[in-house]
Amino acid sequence: MEKNSQSKYLILGDSQVFGSGIFWEDTFSEILNRETECTWINFGIPGFTLENELSMYEKVRSKISFDRVYLFVYGNDIFETGDTPDYLHFVKKQFWFLRGISFLFPEHTRIYLKKRYFETIQQRMEIELEKFAKLNHLDSRTSQVKKENFVTLKGLFKLSPDYLRGSLDTKTYATINFNRWLRILRQLNEMVRLDKKELVMVYIPLEIEYDPKMFQIYKEIGFVMDSRWLKSDSEFVTSLKSISNEESIPLIDLRRSMRFRSDLLQSGDIHLNETAHRLIANILKQTL
Repeated sequence: MEKNSQSKYLILGDSQVFGSGIFWEDTFSEILNRETECTWINFGIPGFTLENELSMYEKVRSKISFDRVYLFVYGNDIFETGDTPDYLHFVKKQFWFLRGISFLFPEHTRIYLKKRYFETIQQRMEIELEKFAKLNHLDSRTSQVKKENFVTLKGLFKLSPDYLRGSLDTKTYATINFNRWLRILRQLNEMVRLDKKELVMVYIPLEIEYDPKMFQIYKEIGFVMDSRWLKSDSEFVTSLKSISNEESIPLIDLRRSMRFRSDLLQSGDIHLNETAHRLIANILKQTL
C-alpha cells in the first residue's frame, strides 16, 4: 500500500500496545507518527481484552475518521477472556439474585457480569493513567517498575498455575474460552467491514514464545511448559493462521522477528521495552 498523508490507522490493544513502563515518545505508535506520513491513533489501554476493544471500537467508530484497524492480539488474550481469579472474585461480590439467575441463563448472565467487570477495570485504569501522566517528568532510568525475582510471576502461578495452557492450548485445554474469544473477533470484523474498513491482526507473543531465558524462568517457577511454544507454533498461533485465511483478515506475526531474543523485555518485567517498540514500528512500516 502506498503511503498517504491522509491515511489514518486505529490501533486496539492492551498494556503492551499502550507502552506500560516506557515513555510515550518511545512507543511504536509515536515512532510511526514521526517516521511515516500516516496518522496512528493508539487506543491501547492497560488491562483491556478483546471485549473491551470491541466496546472501544463501537464508541469511536462514528466519531473519528480512519482507514484501517490494527488489532493487536497478545498471547494471553484467551486466558483473560475466561474466568480469571480477579473476575471470579468480582462475581462473588455481586447480589445474590444475579448469582441465582446465572443458573437459569448462564451465558447471558456471564456476558452481563463480564461487561460490569470490565467497566470496573476501565475505571481503575483511568485512575492509573492519571497517575502515570503525573509521573511523566521522571527520567528514563526511573520510568520502569523494578520487580525483583519475578515476584509477579510467582504470584500468578499461585493464582493461576494453568495460565500458559489457558492462553496457548486453544484446541484442547482452553477450547471454551477460545470459542468465546473467536465470537467476539467475528463481531469486530463484521463491524469493521460494515464500516468499509480493513481489519489487520498483529500477534504479540508471550515471552515464553520467543525468549529462551523467560521460558526457563516460567519452567523453574512450576508452570507446565511445552517446547513447541518456543520452537514452533502453539495451538493459538495455528488457530490465528486459520482464522486469518478463513475470515480474510491479514495477520502480522511478530514472532518471526522476536524469536530467540532476550533483549525485548523491561528489566524483571513482562512488558516490552523501547527496543521491542522500535522493532514493531519497523515491521509495521514494511507492511505499508
